[in-house]
Amino acid sequence: MGVICTVVTVIGVYIFVRMLYHIWLCVQEVFLLKELDLLARYGKGSWAFITGSTDGIGFGFADNLAKRGFNVIICARDAKKLAEKKSLLEKKHPKIKVATIQADFSGITDPALAERIAKELEPYDVSILVNNVGLGTKGVPITETTMESSQRMVVVNCITPVLMAKIFLERVKKRKSRSAIIELSSVASVAPLAKKEIYSATKSFNRFFAMSMNPKVKSLVDYLVLKPGFVTTPLTDNRKSDFVT
Repeated sequence: MGVICTVVTVIGVYIFVRMLYHIWLCVQEVFLLKELDLLARYGKGSWAFITGSTDGIGFGFADNLAKRGFNVIICARDAKKLAEKKSLLEKKHPKIKVATIQADFSGITDPALAERIAKELEPYDVSILVNNVGLGTKGVPITETTMESSQRMVVVNCITPVLMAKIFLERVKKRKSRSAIIELSSVASVAPLAKKEIYSATKSFNRFFAMSMNPKVKSLVDYLVLKPGFVTTPLTDNRKSDFVT
């Protein structure tokens, strides 16, 4: 009985210490840490390339990076939306430049698409890649999804960030400043969600891909992972804001 009590006490202390540590990290991030001068770190006059950036988190990245002085390249499949968001960003941030690349990443398995994107990026000194584009299941379990939609999700969520990272990493060796890749994962990569089996798996892929790449390129690139929780975006059908959203 004494051994059991000791084991339970040790486990309890361990959990409590971990909880305090994570509370400290939150306090440190919110109240103590100062944001880096990102433009100085990654190069004045450089560009950020954000996939899936006419809505939601992707557009949020474009808007915030433009606010910090980066020129931005927004990329999505809808030409009309691209033009609208380009105009919006230019009006809101008149000191920066905005470019667009139209691409439907569900066709990224065709080598010609990745080659075209690489070609269109050549004129720009891209310092930041945000691998944001992704598809969700909208709460439909795998047993009820079509073969086509299941395949599209794996292609867009997994193959796209790998190929975009490959294109980007081949270019950053020529840059004088550091560069950055931001990989969009999800809390679903840590705690799989019901009716989101494929989505959770693809977000786990995003997280592990970034984690495995980081030690290999850290001398040149800050390889970062973002794991958002529930958000109000078109991907989530603009779910209502609440205590977890």
